[in-house]
Amino acid sequence: MKNSVNRFGKIAMPVLLMGLLAGCATNQQMAQLNKSIADLKSASDETRGVAQDASIKAAAATKASDDARNASKRSRPRRLPSSVPTKPPRPPPVPTRRAPKPAPPPCLP
Repeated sequence: MKNSVNRFGKIAMPVLLMGLLAGCATNQQMAQLNKSIADLKSASDETRGVAQDASIKAAAATKASDDARNASKRSRPRRLPSSVPTKPPRPPPVPTRRAPKPAPPPCLP
């Protein structure tokens, strides 16, 4: 039993010491971390504002584009209804004489 406690102590002490040295931060480091967090928050707020402005401008451009398209459609000349001819009618075709069809053969009883 004593052997396993010694082995655990040999492993646990360096791990505990490394954790204390690496895991503890000074007040100066904490202040620097808080300052970095505040800078990141302000940068994200600024970026969010820029993105919202871009979104508003894009929506306005889309609306302007739609309005221009609709105005263009309204200004195009209308097509005539299909009942009104757009070209003069063609003259009727000239009849041609064809050879008469031969008579069918007589039916045998």
